Amino acid sequence: MESVGLCPMDSTHVFVNGRVYWFISSEEHPVPISILSVDVDENFREIRLPDEFSENSFLIDLDGCLSLVVVHDEDNEKMSIWVLKDCDEYIWEKKCSDYIPIDAIECVDSIAARKNEIFFITSAHYLVFNVDCKTWTELDIAGTFEENFPIAFAFTESLLPCPLVLREKIPVRKQTLNVVWYPSFLPRGG
Repeated sequence: MESVGLCPMDSTHVFVNGRVYWFISSEEHPVPISILSVDVDENFREIRLPDEFSENSFLIDLDGCLSLVVVHDEDNEKMSIWVLKDCDEYIWEKKCSDYIPIDAIECVDSIAARKNEIFFITSAHYLVFNVDCKTWTELDIAGTFEENFPIAFAFTESLLPCPLVLREKIPVRKQTLNVVWYPSFLPRGG
C-alpha cells in the first residue's frame, strides 16, 4: 500500500464514483486545508479546496459529483454549494448560495445528501434543501430521533459487516422516510 504523509481530519467521509474523500488538516490547526481521496486501487490524491470554505464545511455526494457545502463562519444562516467539476485541474464551480431558514443562534450540526436534496440538521430543525428548485422544507420529525447530538450521514457500503442494524419507516407528511439506525456501541462479542 502506498505511503501518504496526510491523514483524514476525522471519520466523516463521502464515497463518490469509486473514491472515498475526507477533509485533511494540518497538525497545528484542526481546520480543513484540503481533501484526501483514495480509490479502490489504493491511488491517493490530494484535492485543493475552493477559495470559499469554512471550518463548518461538509463533503457530500450531490447527484454523483463530489460537492462541498460551506456554512459561512461570519453568517451561520448563509450557505454555499460547490461542485468539483474536474479533480485533475481542481476546478470547483459554485452551484448556488442561499440563506438557511434558521435563527442566528442555531448552528448546522450535520449534513447529508441524496440525489439533488441536502438534509440539514441544526440544533433545533431538520431541513431539506432542494438544489434544483432552491426550496426549503422543514421536516417535523424532532420527536423521532434522540435529542442529544443527532447526526446524518450517507450510507457507504464496505467490506466490513455492520451488525445490529435496525431499519424503520417513518411517515413524514405524504412521504415515507427510510431510517437506518446504527448503534453507537456494539456489545462485547457481538
